[in-house]
Amino acid sequence: MKIAFTFLTYGKNVFGGIENALFNLTKGLKDIGHEPIVFTSSTYSNSHKDNLPAKIFVSKHLPSHYDGIVSNLINQLRDRSAKINKDFDLFLATYTPDYIVVVDPIWGIIQSTNYPINQLSSKTPVAISYHIANTWRETKDIMKSSFDLNYNVRFAVSDFLVKEIKKTYINSKGCKILTLPNSIDTNLYSTAAPITHEKYIFCNSRIAKGKNVDLLVKAFHNVVSTNPIKLKLCAGDFPFGETSHEIEEIRMLIRKLSLETKVELLDAMKWNEIPSIIANSALVVLPSTHETFGIAALEASAAGIPLIVSNTNNFKHLVKENAIFFKPNSIIDLQTKMKEVLRNYGKYKENAIKYSQTFKERYDNRVVARKLVDEVLHHNLL
Repeated sequence: MKIAFTFLTYGKNVFGGIENALFNLTKGLKDIGHEPIVFTSSTYSNSHKDNLPAKIFVSKHLPSHYDGIVSNLINQLRDRSAKINKDFDLFLATYTPDYIVVVDPIWGIIQSTNYPINQLSSKTPVAISYHIANTWRETKDIMKSSFDLNYNVRFAVSDFLVKEIKKTYINSKGCKILTLPNSIDTNLYSTAAPITHEKYIFCNSRIAKGKNVDLLVKAFHNVVSTNPIKLKLCAGDFPFGETSHEIEEIRMLIRKLSLETKVELLDAMKWNEIPSIIANSALVVLPSTHETFGIAALEASAAGIPLIVSNTNNFKHLVKENAIFFKPNSIIDLQTKMKEVLRNYGKYKENAIKYSQTFKERYDNRVVARKLVDEVLHHNLL
């Protein structure tokens, strides 16, 4: 089956949750014998084309840079809509997909460009996949209109997100939204990582607004005073967005707290290096207060590493069996939980290992890919 996806950015080792989820899903589809295809921009897809699991069609009219202002992005898509839609027609004619997945109403391109989706879905099944609730003022109207279009199927990455959507958008209440979770390539967690003798805490979440990495640094400042341990942070660039300001603020905080020798910013790290870095860590901490899925928590859970997360959003459901929860935005509670795990490490490590296989089986990218295919066939969409 030829399954097409539309999303603004697609590539290998891209530091973004949706981008990574899309890469993993397309790889899972290819591994089980299907043909994934992606309509996208040149932001990342021009590099390593030969190593991508999906065939790609790059529209030169799609914006390849994002300044962080979502209204500017939407205006660019609308201003170029005629040319982008013409490219999408060419994409359809070139690959003749059996099934199409629009990955998000805004970032999935063709709804923002007012492509005639109702006409398209009468010929080729079209699904919409929700990864965030798009509650910004600039995006709410586009998100709202997605429930009035004739999408054949609607997916969301978690039950939590389904509830958030239903609560926010009144016209979504009559729409059935199925859950199709994000996934990981469990092959990356099946082989033993090279052993290092460095003891460290790792945060495999990017540095950006809402991720609360500054909270972790402040809590770590108290923890490191009584524990000979380091902290490693992901400082790579977020795709299609500017995060240099947030990263510089973390650097300033590290200097202010005199943690230069204790905190390491991994600015040249690739996403496929995360499994080995997690495997060698003593503890993974994710202080984010808003996660509609939480792929970073999934990575730590599959690796069997003790995990501390804020008691909020989908974290409460995704890792309820294995994680240690702290009160959101509380430096004191976070440092208390970190000290507790390090003090009684054997107990927490044993529990993490106990549940790791469950996460691998449940969220393997081939398993999730089969679920997508099963939903297509179950609804007689082909």
